[in-house]
Amino acid sequence: MRWSQTIDTLTMCSAGDNRFSAAGLGRPVALFRADRPSGGFERYREPSTGRRTSIPDVKCASNSSRDPTPRGTISMAPDELMEEAYRLAEESVDNDWGGPFGAVIAKDGEIVARGQNRVLLTGDITAHAEIETIRKAAQVLNGEAPTISPAHQNESTLELVPRPEGSADRLPKRAKMLMGMEIYISGAPCPMCMSAIYWARLDAVHFASDLADTSAIGFDDAFQYEDFTKPQSERRVRIEQFRRDLGAVAYRAWAEKPDKHPY
Repeated sequence: MRWSQTIDTLTMCSAGDNRFSAAGLGRPVALFRADRPSGGFERYREPSTGRRTSIPDVKCASNSSRDPTPRGTISMAPDELMEEAYRLAEESVDNDWGGPFGAVIAKDGEIVARGQNRVLLTGDITAHAEIETIRKAAQVLNGEAPTISPAHQNESTLELVPRPEGSADRLPKRAKMLMGMEIYISGAPCPMCMSAIYWARLDAVHFASDLADTSAIGFDDAFQYEDFTKPQSERRVRIEQFRRDLGAVAYRAWAEKPDKHPY
């Protein structure tokens, strides 16, 4: 056996396989063991650090698999989904990966993707739990991820669906993204993550710790919400517009594209 560094955490794959699989960890999707009340998790020790890490029981898969549909996942109650988000948050802290933030995206109680803060692990300022989870959901659900050919754009998350009844949207159809799914987060989302949630078209947001709780431990997201209520000229970051003529070129190219895929 060999240890492989996956995009989510460590998992064991046989030496003959070059790609891991796990719901929430990447594509293809793993088979979760339904006979485990913990949701298919075991504890493994990383050989390089000695740290113990909870990872799903996964089945390695080759690159040839393109089936994006989770199988064998376990339907969980809201309390269990939130507990999983907090488990991921604590794991991030224990392993020095980032702040105490974890998230899961679920559909009808079944976890589609997991994520946790990875800012310290990656140096990526945007590697918040919600962003990581949305990215992984897109990978799990799209059989061609991480890139999608034009021939398959009208499938899975990019399938065009009619605008909701009563919507003020000027377009009749847009990509459905993560409609029909909900996200459970250990802490209230910052403005960046909340924007991503809107773009992902998630049906609902559930969080445990609020913005005041988050501010109390040194992550002051509340001021960003407050700053956005001010005129641009009064915000903390200097904002200015210039060379509108250059921006108009790309905008016109999109507006005039006959086969554009609205999202």
